[in-house]
Amino acid sequence: MSTEVRHCLSCGYTGEMKTWLSNYILPQFIVILGILFYVIPGLIFMGWGWGKFKCPKCDALAKNTAASANSQQQTVTREERECPWCAETILVAAKICKHCGKEVPSLSSSNKEAGTIVDKLKEESEQMKKYGITFDGERYVYGEYKYDKLSDAISYANTKSGELDASGERLK
Repeated sequence: MSTEVRHCLSCGYTGEMKTWLSNYILPQFIVILGILFYVIPGLIFMGWGWGKFKCPKCDALAKNTAASANSQQQTVTREERECPWCAETILVAAKICKHCGKEVPSLSSSNKEAGTIVDKLKEESEQMKKYGITFDGERYVYGEYKYDKLSDAISYANTKSGELDASGERLK
């Protein structure tokens, strides 16, 4: 009768579990029938079921790992925060929001870095007003076209307004 402290991957139970083949009657009966009537299938079933542990809580078979004595229930916590632009949840260490793609200030950044970001946003806002570019929550919109980057929208707006040609050279 083999028992071991194990952790079930299906239900999260951590505790003593018995091996399936040596502690339960049904698999033992199947092995005996298999050996008596069909030797090869009985041996295959015995080999398959040998050493598998069964969870007493959810009856999951072989979906468990050995639990170490000092880590009965380890929980991994993720430190998260809201993106200041789209209010979606992101990791504290994130530098760019995975939802809106904008740069987010780190929580440990100094006031100087925060001021730089604010200045950059003011400059972007002025450029958007100058060219009539809007932001629909996902992309920058100029006329009927949508762009992932503000720089692309401004570049196209420059080309359309006649300030630059398609190669980026100033028109005279």
